[in-house]
Amino acid sequence: MPYEWWARALLAGALLTAVEVGSVIGLHYAPPAASPARAAYFGQAQARDLPAPKPLRSDLGPDELFASLAGDAQDTPPPPAGSPQAIVVQAAQQEGVDPNLLLALSYWESGYRQEAVSSEGAVGLLQVMPQTAEQAGPQLLGRQVDLANPDDNALMGAALLKDLLNKYDRRTALAAYYQGEPALFGGYAAPDTWSYADGVLQIAGAIAAGQDPHSADPR
Repeated sequence: MPYEWWARALLAGALLTAVEVGSVIGLHYAPPAASPARAAYFGQAQARDLPAPKPLRSDLGPDELFASLAGDAQDTPPPPAGSPQAIVVQAAQQEGVDPNLLLALSYWESGYRQEAVSSEGAVGLLQVMPQTAEQAGPQLLGRQVDLANPDDNALMGAALLKDLLNKYDRRTALAAYYQGEPALFGGYAAPDTWSYADGVLQIAGAIAAGQDPHSADPR
C-alpha cells in the first residue's frame, strides 16, 4: 500500500543519515599510516620500521569528549608579564593555539616550572625532549631552539601541539603529544594515555572558566 511504501522509504532515509553522521563525528576513524621519519620526530626515538597502525577506540563519545571543555568561558586578567604563564600564553598566540589548552598542557607537564626535567630527559615548561626539538625546531619553526630558554621551550611545545591539532581532534592530539604518534597509532601506547588527555582537557576547561587549574586536576 502507498502508506507502507512511504514508511519504508522514511526508515531507509533515517538509517542512511545515521551512517553519514557517524562518519562525520569520527566513529569510523582510521588513523594515518605511521612513517619511520615521523617516528624519530614525534616518537622521540630513532627512526625505525613501525607496525601497521591499529584503529583507535575512544572511551568517550563526541558529546562527552568536549564536555570537559564546556562551561561559561569568561575574560580573565592576563598573567603577570614575564611569568611562566605569560610566556606560555605568548607562545600559544604566536602559533595560533588555544592559550587555555597550552596553559593546561604546561600545568600538567611541569606545573609551569621551566626548571623541571623528567627522568626521561624532557625539559622545561612543555617538557620537550631534546631529540624532538633538534628535528622539530627547524621543521616547524625554521630554526634550532634552546630548550633551556623558557620562551623557546614554550614556543616549541606550542608548535608541536599545533602540528598535531592540524591533523587530529584535541583529545587525540594531546594523546599523541604525550606518547608520540608511532606509539599511539601502533597500538603500544601507555595505559594512562587517554586519562592524560582527558585530564588536560578538564584543566583547560577550568582555565577557560577563570578557575584555578589545581581545582580541576584529577590526579
